[in-house]
Amino acid sequence: MIRYTIEDCLELLVGIQDSESDTFVVKNEDYAILTSIARQVFKGTGLTDRQYELIKTKLVSYKHMFSHDLTKSFNTLRIPLRELNREKSITITSKDDELLIAVRFIFNKKLLSNIEKVKSEADRHSYDSTSKIHYFPFNERNVLCVVQHFKNSNFDIQQELLTYFDKVEKMNNNKEEHIPGIYSFNLKNLSDKAINFMVSSIGKPSKENLAIYNDRKDQLGLHYFEQEELENSLNALTVLSKKIVTRQLYTVLISPEKYPIERVMESLLELNRFPLLVILPTVLQQNDKSLDGLIAVHNSLTNIFFNEDISVLFRVDNDTGRTFNEYIKTNKLNNPIDSNTKVVYINTNKFPKPLLKSNWIPSAVLTIGSHRMNTKVNDYISPMDLIIHYDTDITPFTRIKADKI
Repeated sequence: MIRYTIEDCLELLVGIQDSESDTFVVKNEDYAILTSIARQVFKGTGLTDRQYELIKTKLVSYKHMFSHDLTKSFNTLRIPLRELNREKSITITSKDDELLIAVRFIFNKKLLSNIEKVKSEADRHSYDSTSKIHYFPFNERNVLCVVQHFKNSNFDIQQELLTYFDKVEKMNNNKEEHIPGIYSFNLKNLSDKAINFMVSSIGKPSKENLAIYNDRKDQLGLHYFEQEELENSLNALTVLSKKIVTRQLYTVLISPEKYPIERVMESLLELNRFPLLVILPTVLQQNDKSLDGLIAVHNSLTNIFFNEDISVLFRVDNDTGRTFNEYIKTNKLNNPIDSNTKVVYINTNKFPKPLLKSNWIPSAVLTIGSHRMNTKVNDYISPMDLIIHYDTDITPFTRIKADKI
């Protein structure tokens, strides 16, 4: 039986269709591409115009293997050609009230390599496989890396993006004139008010406190540090403190199996991360773990803070937690919050009104164990730039990511 469509000829050549009279041998260099396209059309997906031209070119070298005239097949299609949108564009778009950079292109190995580089450098990424569009949040960092990687690849780039890119690139190439940071131990490109606040809180930048500045870089809006100066400062820290400072996420997981609570407190003191909010599990969650956590943290800070500077803002039912309540009373930890309070304890299932009404703001959060929290408790700690879960793993109920230290 004579096959007249070009798809039939291709399927016969690679063996997807059986031939009763012809024998075909495909060259090694042609096998992968021809087989891939043949499977595509066999499943009902039409050829693109470029695939069509490629197949015609390839089949010419195999025409002696066919018993029928291939020239008729070259102009006969079983499935209409498939039209592709070969647009290559980078634009600003809006999705769910968020400005995004939209990068559109169809399959291309070189461009895929570029997009992988962008994904490794950019903040977040999503992909719409239907429209073939890669999305990145619109910000300075993403504009810089997206345009840098694609500006020489014949993309149609929105003019507003190019203008914005030029400004960001100039700033990036002249960091000391534009980007807020610490240059040779000098705070630069910040308002006088911001500089005064930082110096009064941490001190004038020096080798001794540069790591502390870096620990709070997101909170303070610092985007640049001299790398050698920073490394010298980091090397003076304990191992755990250095790991905390170089975290990628605000939430970190510190395992009790690796670091006793005393080492955690040592790092928090070294990084000047007091006042501290400690969140204990409820008695119902972990039996006596709330008492164990209270005692462990309290003992680790003995001779560092006075008991009157510590406030436990919850009690438990005497039927199940009499020992817990007695510990608070005996050690005089039932103090009101004031400007001198260094440590406040709450539990996971209730946010205390005294904390809400006070002006007290913690510098860090320590949760003893990783547990699901009351919504109000979770909302209160969410803006914090250092939240430590002291446990072997993060509970799946929190649905958060954490750096494991």
